[in-house]
Amino acid sequence: MSGSRDLGLIEFEPGDAGKTARKGEGLVQLRVDQLEMGMFVAALDRPWLETPFLVQGFFLRETRELQQLAVYCNHVWVDPRRNKRGGTSARELAVAPGSDARRRTRDIGEVVELQAPARQGFGMNREPQWRPDRYQDTRSMRDEFNAVRRDLDGFVDEVTREFARVRNGELPTLDNLIAVADPIVASVLRNKDALAALIRIKKKDDYTYSHSISTAVWASMLGRHLGLDRVLIRDLALGGLLLDVGKVMLPRELLAKPEKLSLSETELVRSHVEESVKIASAGGVSPQVLGIIAGHHERHDGSGYPSGFRGDDISLGARIAGLVDAYDAMITARPYAQARSSYEAMQELAKHSDAAFQGALVEQLIQAIGLFPTGALVELSHGPVAIVVAQNSSRRLRPKVVVVLDAQKQPLPEPQSIDLQEASRKALHIKRELPPGAFGINAEDYYL
Repeated sequence: MSGSRDLGLIEFEPGDAGKTARKGEGLVQLRVDQLEMGMFVAALDRPWLETPFLVQGFFLRETRELQQLAVYCNHVWVDPRRNKRGGTSARELAVAPGSDARRRTRDIGEVVELQAPARQGFGMNREPQWRPDRYQDTRSMRDEFNAVRRDLDGFVDEVTREFARVRNGELPTLDNLIAVADPIVASVLRNKDALAALIRIKKKDDYTYSHSISTAVWASMLGRHLGLDRVLIRDLALGGLLLDVGKVMLPRELLAKPEKLSLSETELVRSHVEESVKIASAGGVSPQVLGIIAGHHERHDGSGYPSGFRGDDISLGARIAGLVDAYDAMITARPYAQARSSYEAMQELAKHSDAAFQGALVEQLIQAIGLFPTGALVELSHGPVAIVVAQNSSRRLRPKVVVVLDAQKQPLPEPQSIDLQEASRKALHIKRELPPGAFGINAEDYYL
């Protein structure tokens, strides 16, 4: 995509969390009831997108992971070369069906019954079945906006402090990052639009820190829309916060350079992903979060880095992170690129559906955020200026708005609420999205 170096693709050699293996390359097929802790699960009997596993290729470390595998898979492929010591080897189990592993996991059948509704979240067919109605807003837009606006500056300050620790040679404090990720996820689950509207209105000047918060919010929104569980959504938020932590190790003048980068400069900028993985790993984040960081510059058509994975070989978490990372980069002004409107960014992403980005996931992002997202300032067809306050999921070009300026761009005595989907409003439509603060409007005032 033109005009945005942050849509570039990153090259590095990831650790175990970012790797996967293809069936047949020294792998052993096992039934789920034959698995043991410490085994490396390299491939599944279905696309990764149809499961809750955000990392493609992982060590079995928790009973919960084994239970989830039992829900979604009949058999998997393990890599005996990467198994942790202390367990029965995969090859031994492969020739010993009905071994003790089966008896030790006999209660998995009960778990399958308890977790059966989770199947509906992803479906068991090749094309996933999304559940956008899994979560319902429990707090009004106004109430959540007012509640979370007091926290946003604190979120940015905390991320800034953690990044400063890294620049000084220290490790980020995982508890402090979780203290940012958890409130972000909680807010998005209470109301899907309030925090997103707030960060759109209050974009900070420092791109690195602002981008980290924004990416965490967009990823959480998309995770909620897809019906992921809260643990996975928090992994997405933590991954979003840490995608660019490695950039603090690069010269600031390089990141702010408006001219085209040289080949050596490009390679240096690309190194920030490897640095981000190292820093996050040393900071104690989970393999799931490391996988999100490691793979967010892979691309659906195989054109990405570092491994050229394509399609289902890229974990769902990395696909989500890569998509929202690109979206936020486009809607944010940087020294080498002007900010695009959200509508323009969505058009660009749609143009690359099933090329750089998975088409089904782009469609879900558009549904989750909206073509004219909540909090956006827009000009209507006959001249008035309005703020988008709610989405109409069936008519994404016709959201609910509050008109604040008349056709001559003068303030109305009282803001006027309009649902552009209503039949009586068919002749009225959104002409264009305006930059935040246009005509001196502070959208935050109208939410307060």
